[in-house]
Amino acid sequence: MDVTRITIVLGAVLVMWRGTTGGETLSSVMPLLIVASAFRGKVLPAECSRAVPSLVERWVQSRPDSPAIFDPTCQETTSYAQLWRSSGALAARLRRLGVGRGEVVALSLPRGRSLIVAMLAVARAGVRGRVFRPGLIMSARDTGACNNRDLVWRMLTSGLAVGAHPTDERAEPVSPVDTIARAIVSLALSPSSVGRVYHLADERSVSTRERFDMLGRAGLTTEPLPQWRRRVAERALDGGSEVMSAVALDELEGQKLAEDDLQVRGWQPWLRKQGLSAAITPEQPRQGLVFLAERHEEFAALLPKLAGRRGGDDVNAIEERV
Repeated sequence: MDVTRITIVLGAVLVMWRGTTGGETLSSVMPLLIVASAFRGKVLPAECSRAVPSLVERWVQSRPDSPAIFDPTCQETTSYAQLWRSSGALAARLRRLGVGRGEVVALSLPRGRSLIVAMLAVARAGVRGRVFRPGLIMSARDTGACNNRDLVWRMLTSGLAVGAHPTDERAEPVSPVDTIARAIVSLALSPSSVGRVYHLADERSVSTRERFDMLGRAGLTTEPLPQWRRRVAERALDGGSEVMSAVALDELEGQKLAEDDLQVRGWQPWLRKQGLSAAITPEQPRQGLVFLAERHEEFAALLPKLAGRRGGDDVNAIEERV
């Protein structure tokens, strides 16, 4: 397999579209259920990935104006004809870039219409794909390196700043960023991973309360508070913190958490072979916050006791090790 080039398809490349049709949802569309079922952790057979474009095309011919994708967030519907045109345009662009059978294509997109268009386009370009779906991305084991834009770190920081944590018991799949990165690089280049779907998360999900409990065991204690978000919002208004404002504006109630039935068996053989674990340790949440407080002023302002404790580590050197 020719893996000399990895083509990254970003959201800016995708053709955006708008449309309104009936009130059907994705669950009523049979061909796309093959793609949707992949996100429940099942293996996507090679013959299935090749058949998806032909199945969608069949529906385009028989019912072009029927809804293929419904986005409840913006109440917009995409028809089969629109889906086919958008994916076809992207597939043609990929071919012009030299993407075809044997190439590796990385899709960095949130779940939604753009992802479905991109997946269909990749299949139409002749690429037999793999799907990698991480859960909450936690800090690296050795360095504490993490993304300052991820909401999980802003939530933990906000909780410490107000001395309280939410009472939410819903669990979310988690895994350290360094384990996820190594898995994607290794499995993306493995011929045996073609046509497979990998949920890159630990077998045990972790709730928000548990993450704050980990901080408590590391000496950073907070108290449970049912009206936690209100306290964070008030503090954000008083101090003008961008970190806390993002948390105050986030709406948890509409999110589907507690994915206890997530199937993560797909990457277990790889983890065992590498001698790695996807579980997070009690020290990792604190390590991530120290990493952020030492490198980002907006976190240091809220976590002054954590800033400057590990001096001497260069952020670029750390990122290279991760």
